[in-house]
Amino acid sequence: MECEQKAVCSFYKTEEVLDQPCIVEKLKSIYCEGNSLLCARRRVAHALGHDLVPVDLHPDHTHLVHELLTAGLHED
Repeated sequence: MECEQKAVCSFYKTEEVLDQPCIVEKLKSIYCEGNSLLCARRRVAHALGHDLVPVDLHPDHTHLVHELLTAGLHED
């Protein structure tokens, strides 16, 4: 299932990622074009909105999703 947020995801436009084309292609293959439901960025964006997705959150940083959602849902 291809990710519907692929066009608006800012992760692949950061300098850190642009310098690593092999890693970018692998991540895109798995998360953007494969199973987008696994993507940490997509999960946070769906729950909190695109504005609250940290720029440096990698698609495979699923271990941070719970912490980010908890923090984001409790901010006033």
